[in-house]
Amino acid sequence: VVRAMPGGAKGFPLTKKDAEQSVVVSVDEIRAELAKFLEEVSKEQDFTKPDRPLALKNLKLVVFIQNEENRDVLQAVQLDLEAK
Repeated sequence: VVRAMPGGAKGFPLTKKDAEQSVVVSVDEIRAELAKFLEEVSKEQDFTKPDRPLALKNLKLVVFIQNEENRDVLQAVQLDLEAK
């Protein structure tokens, strides 16, 4: 399940061969956004279980390098994120 997309759906352009990108994602902000979304959805639909499991444990970071013209994935990596 995707919880955040830094850079949006288009991501970040690679303008140099040796490009670097730093991004900060707040788990607390993601948790708050998810809680708000679930609260809005619950106004329209009944949930069989009212609890909100938002511990957000065992998160991963997945990075794709993709060709914009044909959408081929050129490289990808998955990293475990440290719990804080």
